[in-house]
Amino acid sequence: MPPALSGMNWIAGGGAAAILLPLLAISVGMPFWIACIISLAAGGGLVVLLSPRKLFEGLDASGAARGKIQTRASSGAHFP
Repeated sequence: MPPALSGMNWIAGGGAAAILLPLLAISVGMPFWIACIISLAAGGGLVVLLSPRKLFEGLDASGAARGKIQTRASSGAHFP
């Protein structure tokens, strides 16, 4: 599964938990504290499922590796 956009896993997990909590507590008639535990587990599971597999997976450092640092003297511009 491809990684989601930056932070999208937290938004999706929170949204799933926010929808699931009243659904379980009101519609199903489950006790509120049990519905909290289940919605927390479902939201947290979605966060983990959508999180990147490797640290800095979406970072493309190829351009930074080729770049040079130029000072005023090496750039050819003359400043007083």
